[in-house]
Amino acid sequence: MCVKKRHFKLILFGVLFCVSVSYFAQSQPVIDSLMKAIKESDGNKKTSLLIDLAVEYAGNDIDNALNFLDDAYQRSLNSGDSTNIVRSGWIQSELWRRKELLDEAMNRLQFILPVAERNRFRKDQKRILNTLAVISTYKANYDLALSYNFKSLNLREQDGDRAGMSIAYSNIGVNYFKLSNYDLALKFYDEALRLKRELNDKYDIEGLLINLGLCYNKIGEYKKANDFFLQSLSLCDIDCNPAVKIEAEHGLGLSLFGLRKFDEASIHFEKSLKKAIENGDRRNQIESLIGLAKVSFEKEDFQKSKESLDKALLAAGKTSYKNLLISIYQQYAVLADNDKDFEKASNFRKLYIQLRDSVYSESMIKNLATIQTNYVEKENLATIEANKLVIEQQKTIGVAVIIIGALLLLIALVFYHQKAQIRKVNKNLNDRIDEATKEIFESHEKLKKAVFERDYFMYKTSHDIKGPLATFLGLCMIAKLDVKDAPALEHVARIEKTAVKLNSILNRLLNVEKINLNDVEYTFVDFHKMVEDIISLEKQNLPSERISISYEIEPNLIVKSDSFLIHLIVENLISNSIKFYNNSTRAFPYVKIAIFGREDKVVIKVDDNGIGILPEMEPTIFKLFGRGSDRSETGGVGLYTAKQAAEKLEGTIGFKSERELTTFEAVLPMDMGPILRKQRDLENKLEERRKKENKPQTKDLSLVFW
Repeated sequence: MCVKKRHFKLILFGVLFCVSVSYFAQSQPVIDSLMKAIKESDGNKKTSLLIDLAVEYAGNDIDNALNFLDDAYQRSLNSGDSTNIVRSGWIQSELWRRKELLDEAMNRLQFILPVAERNRFRKDQKRILNTLAVISTYKANYDLALSYNFKSLNLREQDGDRAGMSIAYSNIGVNYFKLSNYDLALKFYDEALRLKRELNDKYDIEGLLINLGLCYNKIGEYKKANDFFLQSLSLCDIDCNPAVKIEAEHGLGLSLFGLRKFDEASIHFEKSLKKAIENGDRRNQIESLIGLAKVSFEKEDFQKSKESLDKALLAAGKTSYKNLLISIYQQYAVLADNDKDFEKASNFRKLYIQLRDSVYSESMIKNLATIQTNYVEKENLATIEANKLVIEQQKTIGVAVIIIGALLLLIALVFYHQKAQIRKVNKNLNDRIDEATKEIFESHEKLKKAVFERDYFMYKTSHDIKGPLATFLGLCMIAKLDVKDAPALEHVARIEKTAVKLNSILNRLLNVEKINLNDVEYTFVDFHKMVEDIISLEKQNLPSERISISYEIEPNLIVKSDSFLIHLIVENLISNSIKFYNNSTRAFPYVKIAIFGREDKVVIKVDDNGIGILPEMEPTIFKLFGRGSDRSETGGVGLYTAKQAAEKLEGTIGFKSERELTTFEAVLPMDMGPILRKQRDLENKLEERRKKENKPQTKDLSLVFW
C-alpha cells in the first residue's frame, strides 16, 4: 500500500523532517553548541533547546533523541508551555512510529490534539490529525482513521487550502481501499488528482498514482494499473523517496500477477523486498513476502511459498499490522488445503476469521456508517445553501434588470431631447479642435525648423572652427621644431595640449549634430570588429599600462541597426571607463565589455572597478557638459553623446555605481526595421495632414457623445 508514502510525506506536509535532518544537521559542532546553550539556559528557552538537540540526534540515534524529548515534554507540562507540549509531543510520536511503537505514538497524539485545538494551533492540528489517521490505518482502525481524515479535510476546506484538500482526499481514498470499497476509493483518488492537476501541484503525485494503480488492480483492470505504476516510477528522480520505488515495484508485481505473468511478477516482488530491507521498511517487506508466496504457490513451488509465508509471519508478529496478518493466515489456509492438511487449514481459517472480525467489527461498521452519513449530510447542506444563494441572486438580478430597463428608457428619452443641442455643441467643438490642431501643426513646423537651424548652425560652426584649429595645431608642431628655448617649448606644449582637447570636444559636438541631423541607417552590425577596433585605438593612449581590457560577445548574435550610432555608444562607454580608472598602486584596474541578446533587445554592458561616481554627480552624468570628475578632458560630452545615440535608436542607457564597481548598460532594439517602418508611416500621415491643413475636415462628433 501507498500508506508508507503518506507516512513519510503527508504528515506535517513532509514527515521527512526527522530523516533529512540527519544529513544536514547531524554535526558534532552543532550538538556541542546546543549542549553548552542548554547548560546556560533555563525555563522555556531550555525546553526549546532540548527539542532542537533531539532533532539533531533523530537521524542516527533515536533512543538518545527520545530521552531529550521526554525531558522537554515533562518540562513543558510542568510549565504549561502549550507550544512546546505540542512540538515535543508530535516529534516524539513520530520517532515512536519509526520504531513501530504505534500505541505509544497514538496515545501521545490523542493527548496533544486538544491542546493544539484550544490554542488554535491550526497547522499543528492538521499534521496531528494526519498522523493519527495514518497510525489508525496501520492498526486497521479504519473508522477512527476516516474520522480523523474527515476532520482534517474540514479544516483545509475552511482555510481554502486546495493543495491540502487533495492530500486529505487521497488519505480518505486509502481508508476506503482498506475497507474494499474500491468505487469510493477511486472517487476520492480522482478528486485528489483533479485538484493536483488544476494547481499544477507535483507534491506526492507519485504516491497518488500508485494508490490509483492498486485500486485498478483490485477491480481487475491490471493493464491500466500497470500504466499508473510506470508513470509513478518515471516521475521518481534521484532524490525520490525510497518508499515510491518500493511500492511501485510491489504494485507492478501485483498487476503482473493478475495478468498471470508469474516470472515477471516475481522479479518485481523481489526488487520491492530488497529495497524494503535496505530501508528498514518492515511493512513492505511483509507485503512483498506475501506476494512472493502467492507467486510460488501458482508455480506449484509449495515449499518456497511456505518459506515466504514463514518469513512474513515472523516479521508481522513484531508489528500491529492486523490487515497483513489476515492476508498471511488466509494464504496459510490455502496452502494447507493444497497439502490436504484440513485440520491446519481450519485452524488458520479460524485465526483469519477471528482477526478479520476484530478489525471489521459491528461497532466499526456502525461508526463508518455514521461518519459517511455526516460527510454526505454536510455536502447536502452545502448544496442546499448554494441553491438558496443562487435563487436569491436570481431574484436580485430580476429586480435589477427591471430597474436598469427603466433607467435606460429614461436615458434614451433625455438623449432624444438633447440630441439637437449636442449636435450644435459638437459643431462648435469641431471648429475649435480644427483651429487648435492647425496651431499645433504650425508650432510643430516652426519648432522643427528652429531645431534644424540650431543643429545646422552648431554643426557648421564646429566644422568651420576645425579648419583654423588644424592650422593652429600645425603651427604648434612647427614651433616645436624651430624653438630651442626650453621654457618657450613648455608653453608651446601646453598650448598644443589645450588645442588637442578643443579638437576632441569639437569632434564629439560634431557627432552630436550628426546624430540629430542624419537619418538612422539600417545594416548588420559586426560587434567583433567594432569592439576590437575601439580597444586597439584606446590602447594607443592608455593612461596606465596596468589597465586590463577584456570583452565577451554572444556567438551568432544578429543585430540590424545603425553601426555609426552603436559605435558611438560602445566607444564612449569604453573610453569613459578607461578615463576614470583606479590609479591606486594596490588596485588592479580593469574594463570588461559584454554584448548579448535579451529577448528582442541587444544589451551592451561595460563594467569597471574605477573611482566610481559620486552620488551628488549622478543626476547630471548624462547631461551635456556634465562632468563626474576633473579627469574629464572633453567637457562632459561623451556620455551625453552615448545617451543621444541610444535614444535615437529608441533604446535606453543607464548606470549603477557601487563601492568598487561601476556598470553602464545600454539596451537597444535588436532589429530597427519595424521601428523605422513605423516612423515612416507616422511621417507619411503627418505629411498628409500638412497637405490638408489649409482645408480642415470637419468631423461630426455627435455619434461620440450620443
